[in-house]
Amino acid sequence: MLDHFQLEDFQLQLGETRISVDEFELQWADDCVLSGRLCIDTLRVVGADIQLGPSSEQAPPPEEEGSPLAIRFPFPIELRSLLLDDVNLRLADGTEVAWHSLSSAAIAEGNTVRLSPTHLEQPRVYLPPSSGVLLTQGIETPLQAEAIDAAILLNQPPQEALAAVESPEQQLEERERLELPEITLPVDIQLPEFTLNDFRLEGAAEYRVERLRLGLLTEGDHVEVTELSVVTPDAEAELTANATLTGNYPLEARLAVELFLPEIYPELSGESLTLTLSGPLDALEAQLDASGAVNASLRGKSTRWPQRCRFNCSYKVTNYSGLCLSVQVRVAMRASMAALKRRAQAYIVDDLDLQVTGSLSDYSAQVALAVEGPSLPRTQINVTGEGDLKQFSWQPLTLAVGKVPCAVRAISVG
Repeated sequence: MLDHFQLEDFQLQLGETRISVDEFELQWADDCVLSGRLCIDTLRVVGADIQLGPSSEQAPPPEEEGSPLAIRFPFPIELRSLLLDDVNLRLADGTEVAWHSLSSAAIAEGNTVRLSPTHLEQPRVYLPPSSGVLLTQGIETPLQAEAIDAAILLNQPPQEALAAVESPEQQLEERERLELPEITLPVDIQLPEFTLNDFRLEGAAEYRVERLRLGLLTEGDHVEVTELSVVTPDAEAELTANATLTGNYPLEARLAVELFLPEIYPELSGESLTLTLSGPLDALEAQLDASGAVNASLRGKSTRWPQRCRFNCSYKVTNYSGLCLSVQVRVAMRASMAALKRRAQAYIVDDLDLQVTGSLSDYSAQVALAVEGPSLPRTQINVTGEGDLKQFSWQPLTLAVGKVPCAVRAISVG
């Protein structure tokens, strides 16, 4: 019996698909043959470089809906050690996926796959830039990447080109009612711990994730995220959730985020956000609470799940200094940013209360807030109006400076 197989410097070329592997090792275990189990002690791959060529086969027609796919293993399979080191995968469109090391183990029995703690080190994903960027980068040319991309867009099929330039309101009007499919996973998965360290997204978009930790359990149509924690340069986030993928997808989820934003908005460093979701998607209740530099609370509920999803939400801010910064930038462009920030910190927005009902294409809003600053006495502002994705028309705006009320006539902002 071949209980240990090892291969070095393997290379394979099939058309435009190329595969090279520095080391491959497969070691069988002989201690569970008589028990009716298939056991593998070690499956190890080192230095795998896989380049996939374009596929000439047409996509198969969609299969008719039938009974959900279910996978059941005829006998238990045990993989005691899985090691995949220095792996690089290149797709035909230029996308690359690579990582330094992946370690895991698994047991498949019945219709359940149980994974041992899995660790992924230094994964990299490269997304190729647009055609315009590829043609102009690194050379001197009067052509602009945006112009090339626009010319390519004009040569797309009419429906694709139209969808790219349609307004969000047009897309909402034409969207059909969303029918949620009934989903039953073919196998049950138990993943108590998956950790990822030093992930980098490169190419057309760039981002870095320092650490990620995931715990996942699935059973039939039920999915539970027991733990999802992410650490990035901008924020730390923790998520727990469970959902049923049938009916209206009842969902329970809680997301907690702490913001850093050192480059985007350092004033919000240490801000904490908590998002809670509860209920089916056609009557989903949401609550967002913020604490730190901004103390705020947002509550909302969707009432339907058709092409025009309706909502009803309220938003309250109890204390926020610095809200007037953007206004000051427009009226004092020559002043330094540091000076603007110092001045903006003297302004305080208090008791902000926002009520919004309707849909994105037809909503009504009520806003009430109080503003005060070094050159502005405490002023109460009340606004009521209606709008859509293109404009907002308010009824007479009411101001109260101290005990002196005044009103501004109706204005439409488009």
